[in-house]
Amino acid sequence: MQNNFPRIYSLSTIGIKQHFNADYLFHPYRTDFSGESGSGKSMIADIIQLILIGSYEFKSATDGNKDRDVKGMLLSTKGKAAARGYVFLNIELKPKQYVVIGAYIESTSNVADMFIIQNGYDWKELTPLNNPIFTKDIIIDGKIDTLSSLCEKIEFARMKVFKRKNYHQILYDNDIVSLDLTKEETLKTYASILRSFSRGKGFKKESENLKKFLFGDDEKDEIKMKYDEEVKNIINDFHEHKRYINEIRLIEEKHVTLKNVLEKSKSYKSAYSEYLTKGYVFWDKLKQTSFKDQQKADKDLLTKNNELNFIEKQLIKLKTDELKELIRLKETVAKSVLQTETDNNIENKFFNIKQDKSAVEKVESWLKINDSRLEKVKEWFSYQLKENNNKKALEAFSTYLIKNNALNDFENSKWLSDFEIEETDFSKRIEGFEKEIAELNSLSKFTDVNNPESLLNWAIENLQFPVSHTIESTLIYFQKYGIVEPPKQNEERYVPFPEDLFNNITTKIKEETELGFWLNLDGVYEYIEHSPTQVLNVSDPTSIVEPLKKLKAGIEDRLSILDYQKQKDQRLKDILYAYSNLTVHIK
Repeated sequence: MQNNFPRIYSLSTIGIKQHFNADYLFHPYRTDFSGESGSGKSMIADIIQLILIGSYEFKSATDGNKDRDVKGMLLSTKGKAAARGYVFLNIELKPKQYVVIGAYIESTSNVADMFIIQNGYDWKELTPLNNPIFTKDIIIDGKIDTLSSLCEKIEFARMKVFKRKNYHQILYDNDIVSLDLTKEETLKTYASILRSFSRGKGFKKESENLKKFLFGDDEKDEIKMKYDEEVKNIINDFHEHKRYINEIRLIEEKHVTLKNVLEKSKSYKSAYSEYLTKGYVFWDKLKQTSFKDQQKADKDLLTKNNELNFIEKQLIKLKTDELKELIRLKETVAKSVLQTETDNNIENKFFNIKQDKSAVEKVESWLKINDSRLEKVKEWFSYQLKENNNKKALEAFSTYLIKNNALNDFENSKWLSDFEIEETDFSKRIEGFEKEIAELNSLSKFTDVNNPESLLNWAIENLQFPVSHTIESTLIYFQKYGIVEPPKQNEERYVPFPEDLFNNITTKIKEETELGFWLNLDGVYEYIEHSPTQVLNVSDPTSIVEPLKKLKAGIEDRLSILDYQKQKDQRLKDILYAYSNLTVHIK
């Protein structure tokens, strides 16, 4: 499990023996330094000790290292120039929030100067940095500057030098260290503990300091134990008293609640009893009234049945008289027909003879026209027969269209002039009608400010007028989907919460031109054309109500015309395709 904050995020060195200019990142759980003897492992513990306690109580934890004092950590320089170096820790107070604490060393002194780097100007309550600081941020123009010069040159943060006690007071007040190291005894003990946890000098000799610091003297422990016990008893008594007060308050609340429930129960029973009494009186009166109405209705029904029986008998008598008259007329007609049939037989025989004579004369004329060649007569007859059949088919087709009141529509349509092209273009034209009708229906609903599904109605109540052309075009575009969930089998979209769509809509508009724009719908871009005319660019939305009513009336007229034309064209097609051999007749 990772340690809690604050924690050491990294350790950095500049101009330090065995480490030179380096940045070491610490793992939140554990960081190990390994290497050969003399590679600088124990130097890490000394650097951390120096940063936390300062040079006043600093002692190296390494056995046998004679020159491991503060300035002994520095790299040697050529000539007489003074050597300089920095060691500092990035302390992560919270995730991604850092404060830098460190020490500046010069070869001319064995006293290190303590410094702090933060993001603010208040040095009592530190303001953390958003990013850690590393060696590259401290080395300016490839040189190691003095601490005073560096404090002036750094611009990305605030850096300040502190005396040891002020330094430790700030660390304690900002919870970077948990002990008040401004006290000499605490500082000494804390330094001993740090050395005790390091490999080498101080662990065996000074382990008693660690025990004393961690566990204290027995006499002090006994006094502290008694004090803690008394405090614990007082706290327990306080909590018991508080618990009793809460229980009394709960009992009083329950008493008030039960009293209210009892009063409401009595009130309910009284109201329910009154309800039952009035209900009984009502239904009793209704029963008596219904019984009287039923008696009156039975009497009226009996009267109507008698009248109906009388009428039925009169109708039967009239039908009987009519049948007798029809039988008499039938007998009279039968006698007349018998006489007429004799005369008709003579006329039919004469007519048949006359027809046969005409046929013989017609055949003779055909033979004379075709040089008495029988084959040419047959060809000519076949042609005439075909033409006659075509004429009859055309007459039948025309009669069919007249019967269905479609002759004029057919003669004025493209079905007659170019059947094949019209057969191809018909579906496209119907789709065009349906698309325009859907758009006009959407616009009609949009302009109806009394319709709860109208996005214009929503806009008047929720948007700031005047409305831009882009938002008006978006309102009209999404009106076709509506704000009511459609049946799931339709698989259409809808806009249940327009405020979600129009919230910060200007940030969702991309690549706007004079013709339209792209709208970013959570990664899906939808193209919307600008509406032909803008009507919502007014400060007072009530001023457009009357113009919208006129616009809606015009839309309704156009819808009626389109719907009539679509039905008319579809009806003509259905009539034509219901006729057999349609292509042959039209061609």
